[in-house]
Amino acid sequence: MSSRTLSPSSSPPQFPLHRTEVRDSGALEELRTPWTRLWEQCPGATPFQTPEWLLPALQVLGGRQLVALAFFSSEFQLVGLIPLLRHRSGCIPTVSVYQFLGSGVSDYLTGLATQEFQPAVRDGLLSWLAERPSSVLDLQQLPPNSFLRRDDDRPTLASWRGPHDPCPVLALPGSVAELPGVLPAHLRKNLRYYRRRVRALGEVALETADGDTWPEFLEALFRLHAARWRARGQPGVFCLKRRRAFHRAAVPQLINGGLLRLHGLRVDGILRGALYALVGHGRAFYYASGFDPALQRYSPGTLLVAHAMEDAIRMGLREFDFLRGQERYKSHWGATPRWNERRVIWNRGIGCGPAARAIVAAAQIENRLKVLCVR
Repeated sequence: MSSRTLSPSSSPPQFPLHRTEVRDSGALEELRTPWTRLWEQCPGATPFQTPEWLLPALQVLGGRQLVALAFFSSEFQLVGLIPLLRHRSGCIPTVSVYQFLGSGVSDYLTGLATQEFQPAVRDGLLSWLAERPSSVLDLQQLPPNSFLRRDDDRPTLASWRGPHDPCPVLALPGSVAELPGVLPAHLRKNLRYYRRRVRALGEVALETADGDTWPEFLEALFRLHAARWRARGQPGVFCLKRRRAFHRAAVPQLINGGLLRLHGLRVDGILRGALYALVGHGRAFYYASGFDPALQRYSPGTLLVAHAMEDAIRMGLREFDFLRGQERYKSHWGATPRWNERRVIWNRGIGCGPAARAIVAAAQIENRLKVLCVR
């Protein structure tokens, strides 16, 4: 662990920041309480930035060197946290590439900083990068409100920015009774039809897991999601054993922290559909779902999404975020896309340029392929 004192460029000089590098999971775990407090002070943050999500990701999915930058005020309060993982560049092994902890399983990736210290924390990150001549920052899935999306103005650093993935979002009304009024007419009609039809299956109930029943719901989600995607000839997001292990470790923490809602569609006592929704700071985030392919003509996915929206409204949430991807069903709900951004920042020193340009080229090819797939 190393540290350095920085003076924030846009904050009064009487409030210096102390920057510390956290390099092991135990030290990061020790920050859990102030980390949670910091997250609560960042209204634009998502559950993907919480210790309940990222500590299990580090423990189960880590595989790379942790370098978390923690920023403390003169009053020893944690005011900024940027958790990164380091790996070697594939094309130039002497170059280190840093990405956010949680990459691959998180739809939004960014650091945390209180409003007052956002410019100083961002300046501290760039100062840290400038001190490492053979380093590249590959910041993926930056949400629209991320303080790390601001322009760079350092002569020693170069950068590239481009679109990453869209996240369609639907604004929720103030009451469940008002929900049909914000949905497209064809969807309102279909919901009424599916709700009538599903009664023919038997005793049908829509439920939400709690601290005791979550294992049943999660295992049902794994099973049903795999069955649904197998029918399409695709593996699904839970196909990897490590991914399932991550969620088994994270879900109880997320539920205890009030950050997760696991919904289920039960028919005659058996879970035939499940939906995984994160919640926090006034928003619900639809992460994944699955249902028995034999029920497809009853549209259990539509029924589960409607149930999750109604649950979010009862919780007082303002938005329902469908997260990454341009699947057509999202627009059918009337959701409007908000675009994440990808930023690559590197030192202009010898060696970094080729590695950074390789990352940028791969990102540009990925973006072109996504456009072709949508077409």
